[in-house]
Amino acid sequence: VTVEPGSHALIVGSNDIRRRFIDWGLFHVEPGFLPVWRRYARALKQRNALLKRRTLDSQMDAWEVELSQAGEAITQQRQSYIEALQPRLAVLVDALLPAAGDCSLAYQPGWRQDELSLADALLLARDRDLAAGFTSVGPHRADWRIDYSGIPGRSALSRGQAKLSAMATLLAQAEHHAATRGDWPIVALDDLASELDAAHQRRVLQRLEATPAQVFITGTERPARLAGTCIEIVRRALDAFADPQEVDEQQDAGRQPRQDDDQECFHSEDSSAAISRGSAVERKSAFGIVPKWGIAIDPSSRDFCGA
Repeated sequence: VTVEPGSHALIVGSNDIRRRFIDWGLFHVEPGFLPVWRRYARALKQRNALLKRRTLDSQMDAWEVELSQAGEAITQQRQSYIEALQPRLAVLVDALLPAAGDCSLAYQPGWRQDELSLADALLLARDRDLAAGFTSVGPHRADWRIDYSGIPGRSALSRGQAKLSAMATLLAQAEHHAATRGDWPIVALDDLASELDAAHQRRVLQRLEATPAQVFITGTERPARLAGTCIEIVRRALDAFADPQEVDEQQDAGRQPRQDDDQECFHSEDSSAAISRGSAVERKSAFGIVPKWGIAIDPSSRDFCGA
């Protein structure tokens, strides 16, 4: 599970981002979801091809039957998934964004499900779709939203509130995954301080401390809650990706990686030469260690350790 400065798009961005969120979560907890999703994607592709060719024959009827059956199954699974996330999200929002008030998740299936079946919706939309050349109704047009009692709509959310909402939603997904599969996903937070003040950063870290998840945090500055904690830079994980021969060559050439006490980063005395040689320092940079610092919350000791 990754939270970064652009994660607010999960809440305020396009609906395809939110569909991917649901489908990705279902893929990991529902073994039967992927085959149904593939059936729907194949039928949708075939119907769109017929629409572009302006072909109305028995093939269209056959693919609409397949599309409606798979689409109804996908919608049912998505709605059940949203319902499973709801209570977890409510607890997380109360912890991370209490000023927003009560929250609820609302799923929009992509057609007027309360009025007609997907098969009927496809039939009614056929003439319009024929003119447009694509399928305008169905789960591929679905969306979901978070409603807050204290905030009048998604457009009224600040960037910080949108980021906290996305974080709460992603952590609710992680909790659901852990409850279903028995293991927590790794949680990665990049630039926690972006859009969040010290108080909200503290709320996030307190919530993460309460979970058994392994958490990695990177940023250009240390969160205020970590001030005064013992941060130990762990080299062993990084060295595992390095070629011992290259490390020896670096040491012989006077380019031994060192730790900077002020920035807690790894550096090279001659970074350009090191990178051109594909050195161990370059590989450390590729893993996001340079020029940022990182921490990990050890799930066994509950202490903060460097990574």
